[in-house]
Amino acid sequence: MPLSYPWLVFTKWAQRYGPINYLNIGGNSILILNTQEVALALLEKKASIYSDRPRFIMASELAGMEHVIIFLRYGALHKKHRKLVAQSLHPRVVERDFVPLQERFTHQLAQALLDDPDHFMDHIDRCAGKTVTTIAYGEDNPDVVEMGRATMKYIAKITTGYVVEFLPWLKYVPEWFPGAQFQKDARLAKEIYEKTRWIPYNTAVEKAEKGTAPASFVLSALEAMKTAKAGEIDANIISSSAFTLIGGLYIDPFHSS
Repeated sequence: MPLSYPWLVFTKWAQRYGPINYLNIGGNSILILNTQEVALALLEKKASIYSDRPRFIMASELAGMEHVIIFLRYGALHKKHRKLVAQSLHPRVVERDFVPLQERFTHQLAQALLDDPDHFMDHIDRCAGKTVTTIAYGEDNPDVVEMGRATMKYIAKITTGYVVEFLPWLKYVPEWFPGAQFQKDARLAKEIYEKTRWIPYNTAVEKAEKGTAPASFVLSALEAMKTAKAGEIDANIISSSAFTLIGGLYIDPFHSS
C-alpha cells in the first residue's frame, strides 16, 4: 500500500489493471475504485454491500476522530452525516446563501492577482480559506484555517501505516512504553483536532443564540436540528461535519508545504 500520494499509484494501477483494484493487507480487504462510473455503480446503487471503509485505529480510536466522515464506516452514523450535509448544502441553499459570497471572494482574488501576481499562490490559498470558513461557520477566520492546516498535517501523519493498524491490540499499550510513539502522535492529533472543530463551532452557536449569525453550514444544521428526530442530529455530528469542510482544503496535499 503506497504511503505517500497513493492516488498517483492507484491511477497507474488503473491504467494497467482496470478501474477496480483489490488489495488484502493484513487481513483487511480494500477495494480501490478509479472512475466515477464504477464508484456510483457500487457505492450508490449497491451501497449496502460495498459502501464501507477500513478500520482506522489511529484516527478513529486513538485520535478521537470517530465522527469525521472520511473515517466513518458505513452504517447509521454515516447516514446521519450524509443526510445533514445533503440538507445543509442543498443546491437551493448554496445558490441562495453561498454563491454570492463565492462570487465576491472570487472578484477579490482576481483583483489581488492583478495587483500582486508574484504571490499568486498566497492569494489563492487565502481565497480558498476564507471561502470555506465563511461557508462553514459564517466568518472569515484565518486562525481556523491555520488550525485546519495543522490538523490535516497530523491526519496525514497518523494515516501512514502505523503498526497498530495491523496489530490492533497495541492500542492498549501506554504512551510511556518503549516503541509507543504512535500513542503520542495520536494524542497530539486529537488535541489539535478538538480545538479545530469546537472553537469555531462554539463561536457560531453563540452567534446563533444571539440572533447575529450570518448564513453558514453550522447555522443551517442548527436549524435542521430543531425539527429532527431525537438523536438524528447533535453537536458532535454538526461540528465534525463542519470540520470536514475545513479539512477538505488540504486533502489533496495531505500537503505539508
